[in-house]
Amino acid sequence: MKTLKPMKANKGVEMEYRKRLDKLLDAMNKSVLYWILADYGNRTAKEMARAIKKRIKQWDKVFGSKAEDMAVWFATTVKKHTETGFRTALRDVDINRYPSIPNNVVNAVELENEDLIKSIPEKYFLGISTVAMMAIMYDWSVEELQKEIEKRHGITWRRIRTIARDQTHKSNELYKKAICDNLGIKY
Repeated sequence: MKTLKPMKANKGVEMEYRKRLDKLLDAMNKSVLYWILADYGNRTAKEMARAIKKRIKQWDKVFGSKAEDMAVWFATTVKKHTETGFRTALRDVDINRYPSIPNNVVNAVELENEDLIKSIPEKYFLGISTVAMMAIMYDWSVEELQKEIEKRHGITWRRIRTIARDQTHKSNELYKKAICDNLGIKY
């Protein structure tokens, strides 16, 4: 029985995925800060809710348009690295096979990541709406509101890190299992 070396998830892919998600989040947060804080003291609760709904619509559209391309990039990049790593591990034990991952598995990873990317603004704006209404109810200063919006940004920023790390590792493991199933590797 031959033992293959362990194949870990590619840290570079995780970092690039994070960077791409961070870029979208930062643009969304800047937009929210500008539009929510603009004329804050003179807005009623209904006007604030309308301003937030406009941002939600805008950023759902932006994330929705970027989600598919980003998810396809992610799934295919992890696939390429996993297949290459597995091929190298097989070669190291003198087995000359070319492992491949079924398209159905890659499509599942794409769809899961597309949904996760689309959920980012949804979760972010849930917190922003709450903070904005609290600011009006309790008559917060602009600085207090800005500080709370930045806290929500931090929460979403940490969520993005978790998504990137978790999805990179899960996808790598799922792909390795698919390769093992295809090659008949049991242990």
